[in-house]
Amino acid sequence: MSLSAAFWRFAHERYQTRKPSLAFEFLCFGWASFWALALTAGAVTGIGPFAGYLVFAIPWVGVPMALAIAHRTIRLEKRKGDDALFRKRLRAENEQSH
Repeated sequence: MSLSAAFWRFAHERYQTRKPSLAFEFLCFGWASFWALALTAGAVTGIGPFAGYLVFAIPWVGVPMALAIAHRTIRLEKRKGDDALFRKRLRAENEQSH
C-alpha cells in the first residue's frame, strides 16, 4: 500500500463521520511556529552549537507542523462534500494498483 493510499484510508476511516477539529490544527501550527522562532533566535544569537539545535528542532517543530498540514489537507478535502474522503481514498488506491 502506498503512503498516499494509507493516508487517505486513515482520513476516511477517522473523519468520515466526524468533523476535523480546527483547534487541533491551530494548536499544532502555533506550537511549531513558536518553537521555530525560538530556536531560530537561539541559533542566530549563537547560543550553543547549531547541530544540537537541529537534533532538537526536527522532532520538536517538524512533527507538529507535519500533523497540522496533514490535518488541514483532510479538512479542506472534507469540505468538498460528504463523500469526498471516500472518493479520494478510492482514487489513491486505484492509482496504486495501476
